[in-house]
Amino acid sequence: MSKRLRPPQLISRALLFIILLLLPLSAQKMIRLDMGPSGLVGFVADEIVIELDSMTHRQIDLGAAAQTGLTGITTLDQTGMQYHILSMIQRFPGAEPKIYKNRRIDLRRWFKLRFAQSIDPETLCEQYVRIPGVREAQPIGIHYVDIIPNDGFFSQQWHLEQPSDIDVDAPEAWDFYSGDPSIIVGILDSGVRYYHRDLGGATASYTTPLNSRGNMWINTIELNAGIPNGSDDDGNSYIDDWIGWDFVTGISASFPYFLMSGEDYDTPDNDPADFNGHGTHCSGNVAAINNNGYASSAVAGGWGDGTLQVNANGVRVMALRIGYSLGVLPSSEVGVVRMDFAADALYYAANNGARIVSCSWGSSGTGGLPTAIDYFLASGGLIFKSAGNDGISTADYICGRTDQNILSVAATDTLDLKADFSNYGSWVDISAPGTEILSSYHVHSVPANDYVAWLSGTSMAAPIAAATAALIWSANPTLSAEQVRDILLNNTEDINPLNPTYAGLLGAGRVNAYRPLLDPSLPVELASFTAQYDSGVVNLAWETFSELDNLGFEITRRTGETGPYQTIASWQYQPALMGLGNSTVGKQYDFTDSDIIPGSIYDYLLYDVDYNGKRTAHGPVTVDLREGFNQQRLNGRYPNRYMLYQNYPNPFNPVTTIEFHLPRDTHVTLKIFNILGEEITTLLSASLLAGSHSIEFDATQLASGIYFYRLEAEDYIKIRKMILMR
Repeated sequence: MSKRLRPPQLISRALLFIILLLLPLSAQKMIRLDMGPSGLVGFVADEIVIELDSMTHRQIDLGAAAQTGLTGITTLDQTGMQYHILSMIQRFPGAEPKIYKNRRIDLRRWFKLRFAQSIDPETLCEQYVRIPGVREAQPIGIHYVDIIPNDGFFSQQWHLEQPSDIDVDAPEAWDFYSGDPSIIVGILDSGVRYYHRDLGGATASYTTPLNSRGNMWINTIELNAGIPNGSDDDGNSYIDDWIGWDFVTGISASFPYFLMSGEDYDTPDNDPADFNGHGTHCSGNVAAINNNGYASSAVAGGWGDGTLQVNANGVRVMALRIGYSLGVLPSSEVGVVRMDFAADALYYAANNGARIVSCSWGSSGTGGLPTAIDYFLASGGLIFKSAGNDGISTADYICGRTDQNILSVAATDTLDLKADFSNYGSWVDISAPGTEILSSYHVHSVPANDYVAWLSGTSMAAPIAAATAALIWSANPTLSAEQVRDILLNNTEDINPLNPTYAGLLGAGRVNAYRPLLDPSLPVELASFTAQYDSGVVNLAWETFSELDNLGFEITRRTGETGPYQTIASWQYQPALMGLGNSTVGKQYDFTDSDIIPGSIYDYLLYDVDYNGKRTAHGPVTVDLREGFNQQRLNGRYPNRYMLYQNYPNPFNPVTTIEFHLPRDTHVTLKIFNILGEEITTLLSASLLAGSHSIEFDATQLASGIYFYRLEAEDYIKIRKMILMR
């Protein structure tokens, strides 16, 4: 069955959007609203952030500083008292230092200072940075937010497919991959209507938001029998963060703005719901569920069975609310974000498994954002940032950075021309469709209903580009951020001939979702790799996960658990191991190893060889033929992902076993923490080979209670809870 459907080209290119009522889908209600402004709103009037040097950080009284703003250090306290400081709170107390560009990143040294009255943030920062022991002082900027699916509005999503082929070739890409739930995209925005059924699945609704699943990232550890219990079950310092986090707090407004009734301006909480609608639209551009008979489609939205479903199989959206709506006198509304909230969200995203974040708003190097960006990039992530809607060649803070893993995204229209509102410049990395993009939406005046909307802006282009990167990562989750970036940029549509005035100023070209999946540097992913001993031979079998082709496979083997691997078979000499073309999903291969000796132990590594000759290892799988072990030690699906398993037994007394799996050779750190987040011990810090590993933890010297174990390997960080019960 073909998955391609070509919708009619949209005609209007005005900077307006139309909202369509979906419940029922046959009824349509149209509302027109103007786009909001862009640029800097201003700075928070009663707060700044500072970074201390390591010596000063160790000297301050953290408890007293949080309660009174006084640290016990005279030079700091004199300035604080002069401006009536109320509190000085450590922003990331549990952060572990990281290395980025040969520089040590330590977020624990960052503090937020709050004062009893309005101050001049920029002037006060200049005063603080002159105090010995203060490395950096920043104000906090506030910026404006700049397969045929049977989904009802797919035919109106020109950016996915249109007759002139000026689109991202989404249906062609869906013939290969449509997303993978292991890939998490953080949406840093005004929140997400996570109970929109095109994002949260069949059981999601305004009245039962806890039933949301679909393509939303769900922190299952925080859901006990489906209900948050008021505890920090996963030990990440966020209570009941079952679907992300709302970082917005302490908001006030001054002329010409006013606070809008119904918007959440109060304390940080575990409900990152959207009021403004902007974040929901961005989320829908990444992961609206495909082929579920409902609403719209998305580049990485997975593929349903044609009906609404509870759980979807696309990439996951992590809802990170850093923005909110402000009323503008006399009667309009704008969405804004704060840079300190953005910094908080980047820290959260890095520590909770997000590989990509999409940022569709203006930015400044304030509020601790620069260091938080370093932290996220050091964790192995990619940042997609909208170029801005002012039609100028000036980059904002994030777009102006030179980090390779930050991708600035310009917007194109239905003719592959630069959208007339889009910013441009040599700093742009890639372009994506950004005019009249149809996606999920939220209307706060009628919160019970799901909506879709047409919006225009680089805010739409950034998540479309981010979704394409997520699709590449879905094709092979073992790729690094650098590999994903290169595959994305090397497989775009050249739009320079159509835009001679902006040649070289729209990045590598317009994003394409199909071409990267044919990139010869993209390794084939395996669905399984097994080893089975039978009648004096070892039968090796494996199955590919997609239609992607390669030159073929090589098999290497070692005897014993420490010996060198040697090649025993290669596609160059065995035709059965050559690539079989890309006409069939789930290609199966097998090989029989008869040159074995009973009483030995064998490890097998399978290498996928791409068209550039690059070899990617899968495995190992093991066959143990020593006396008493006359069967395979590992047989079944070989996981191509990092995995940290639940310890066993659990509860335990006093010894338990922790197991984990590594998809490739890497350095691993395994630590134990108490319920206060204090490190108890480091069980392991070593370079290990790919495969499954286990280690015992002896808690003889510890008291009964709840403990946590944390595995860190490359960009993978996972925390699990265990209970010592005497």
